[in-house]
Amino acid sequence: MTDDRNFAEYRKKLEQLGADLNESAARIVNEMADVGMRETVRNTPVDTGHLRRMWFKLSARRVGNGTESQYFNMVYYGPYVNNGHRVVRNGITVGYVPGKRFLEQGINAAKEHSDEIFQREINRVKQKGGW
Repeated sequence: MTDDRNFAEYRKKLEQLGADLNESAARIVNEMADVGMRETVRNTPVDTGHLRRMWFKLSARRVGNGTESQYFNMVYYGPYVNNGHRVVRNGITVGYVPGKRFLEQGINAAKEHSDEIFQREINRVKQKGGW
């Protein structure tokens, strides 16, 4: 898994190769979001299928000094399925349904694949530059 020190090392390698850092950042962030969303969707539980079908992703964009991408779900009950919730009957809590944590699984998958995503981008820049 990549930490902040490794991000700095990858950035330095890309700078040395003469890469367009904004383009590379957008490609890396988009690919990490794709990996995370793919894993999140795969792990989203299916009852009617509505929750799984309602995942959307925004393309990478510059924000301040960085680049970000997002994927999200507009289904109102998604956070309850992900995080867990109480079961209430007649105003009395009668149980608890544990969360499925599918969003966290997607985020972890993106982090786990970050090294190979960075390496692919470095190889792409090398090939483009004739290295």
